[in-house]
Amino acid sequence: MKIKDIQGVFKPPKKTVYFGRKLYGAPYFTPKAHVAIVRVGLGWKDKYGTPRYEWSPQFHIFFFRWQFCIWWNAPKLKGEKFPDNDLYYEMVLWYLYYSDKDIDKARSSWEWVDSKTKESSWNDKYLT
Repeated sequence: MKIKDIQGVFKPPKKTVYFGRKLYGAPYFTPKAHVAIVRVGLGWKDKYGTPRYEWSPQFHIFFFRWQFCIWWNAPKLKGEKFPDNDLYYEMVLWYLYYSDKDIDKARSSWEWVDSKTKESSWNDKYLT
């Protein structure tokens, strides 16, 4: 997934930055080398014909005991304490790979429902 693929349809993901002692690993590992640059794309899998979010796109530079990281997380909506990466990226994946990049088709074919309200969990607030 590239930002240009969702430009004009979805709000762009927001950068989260960290610089300090080595604290975060890339998914599944922390490089053993003293100096390492790691780029990680959006982590997801197809399960039962639907996308499942696993991790956000990220970039790491490891330098001895230090690291610099950037994560691209879902835009934080008004009233949310934390961004909902699961919903945001699964909506993006549904649009890109399961709906032929047709936002109306994506919205109408979205299968997930909110467990409390029993209504579709699709959130138009993530759209531009």
